[in-house]
Amino acid sequence: LLTIADLLPRLHDPRDGVAEDAAYRFAGLAHRGIAPDQAATFTTAAIALLDHPRPRVSMYGLGVLAHVDAPVLVERLWALARGDEAILRFGACRALLRQDRAAGLAALVELTRHADPFVRQDAARMLGELGDARVKPALERLLDDEIKPFERTATGTRSNVYRVCDTARMAIEAIERRVRA
Repeated sequence: LLTIADLLPRLHDPRDGVAEDAAYRFAGLAHRGIAPDQAATFTTAAIALLDHPRPRVSMYGLGVLAHVDAPVLVERLWALARGDEAILRFGACRALLRQDRAAGLAALVELTRHADPFVRQDAARMLGELGDARVKPALERLLDDEIKPFERTATGTRSNVYRVCDTARMAIEAIERRVRA
């Protein structure tokens, strides 16, 4: 098992795949739990990963930031959640929820109005998982969104079984179950 000391120098290794593998493992360590005396090391390394030239490495940095406190990053996380880099969008929302729950919820509510139906659907799903009744109006606005996300790409197709409205309905039901419990 690799340790933090093993991974830190690999996070910025220029060889193909090394930084990505190290960042993946680093995020895995964070997900399993961070000892209080290691929080600063995790936070500093994760912040540095946000500037990595490979978005997937930055994505794993966001995964770490969902487990540590770094409230100084709220504005930057907002920008990433709103940004064009799809692979970072929801990781930024998770990290933002950790740093400032209200801002994280607001970012997800904003994403329910995104032009891309995949984004609207993912935002609805995540809001349902969070179970906060304050977001129900945003989910209710999606109940008329009958689009079933589908896209043809150079490597194949991407689609979803559910329409956006179906996902919104399931999210509302999840919130209502949580409120009743």
